[in-house]
Amino acid sequence: MFKFLLLLISIIILLIGLDSSFFNQEALKKEPKRIVNIEKKNIIETSEEPIFEEVTISKKIINKVPKVKKIDKLFQIKRLMDKAQTAQKLQNFEKALSYYNLVIEQSKDSKEVKILKLYAKAQFYKANISEHYNALLIYDEVIKKFSHSSDIELLKIYSYAQFNKSYLTSGDEAIEIFDQIIENFKNIDNKEILMQLYKAQHNKAYILENDTNHKDEAIEVYDEIIKTFSPYEGEDYKTIVENALFSKSFLLMGNSDDESIEIYDSIIDKYRSKKYTENQSVPIQLEYAIVNNIELSLITNNDDTEYRELANQYLTKSPDIKPELDMLNILKNAQVSNQDENMKIWQEENREYYFSNWSFKELKQWNEQMEEGEEKQRIKLYLNKFINHSSENPDESK
Repeated sequence: MFKFLLLLISIIILLIGLDSSFFNQEALKKEPKRIVNIEKKNIIETSEEPIFEEVTISKKIINKVPKVKKIDKLFQIKRLMDKAQTAQKLQNFEKALSYYNLVIEQSKDSKEVKILKLYAKAQFYKANISEHYNALLIYDEVIKKFSHSSDIELLKIYSYAQFNKSYLTSGDEAIEIFDQIIENFKNIDNKEILMQLYKAQHNKAYILENDTNHKDEAIEVYDEIIKTFSPYEGEDYKTIVENALFSKSFLLMGNSDDESIEIYDSIIDKYRSKKYTENQSVPIQLEYAIVNNIELSLITNNDDTEYRELANQYLTKSPDIKPELDMLNILKNAQVSNQDENMKIWQEENREYYFSNWSFKELKQWNEQMEEGEEKQRIKLYLNKFINHSSENPDESK
């Protein structure tokens, strides 16, 4: 069964484009904090942050008496921020912290969004060069300050603080953080906020699935994502729903195989209706759905003819797909006859091939549930050979 790793690449690219970077990376000398005890590559990180605009002040503006006080304060805080970042760049962290503290003190009571952004920026930089415990306290200050804001930009800052805090925690603590974001954002109909809501939901589902082994609860979260984003038009939202369906169908395997097949069928129906030119690759969603349903047909002892025909129609140009389809065919035929010769040919043809994005969990479960006999032993023999073929690959699924 295809794992969900590759699909996440597309959604991450999609989401990263929606926000600006909160930090000036050249100014940082320490790497940002990362989540503990979680396979990071599958979690959607929120490293993007709001843009802090440069302020140009002309003599003409300064000479306008009604605006002098506001602009002077913004200008002064910007100067302090520049000094703080210069000190940090020189790795004079003590001096940098003193300037960040001045920025925070002078901006914390402001009602101006631009000044509050500088307050948040100083807090984030301060957290980045602080110890773990102090960083958590700093993020809590930002979270408390902006959690009930009505301004979209400030609510985004609130979510950035929450996500950064979650990267310093794990398990139930991280889930609690994501629940707070979900509760705060679930009734806000704004695209930028909806994307932050999705990140929180997705990260929660991932931890439930992988860190705490609560797969049924993870499925419930994917159902929430599908329910939340299905009514919206636009490719961004459709991609979110589709990826949630993929994740749900993967978790259903082994317990609700028929429902999993139905989900993949719905995705196949969506993409097979489109025309693809000779030089155009088919969407990876269609590729995954076809191959996964061939595997599910094997596991559930259903006819896979339709899916094999679809594979011949759409997947002949995908070099990584042929070894997987051939493997499934060998396992299918091993139910009734010896496949030593076909196994030997497969190994010779695929010496350099690794199942880098495949889980053998469902096939192993299928084999283990068989009645004792020659069929079970044959399939176990070939299945182990396929698994061992990728033994040198550190990402091979257990």
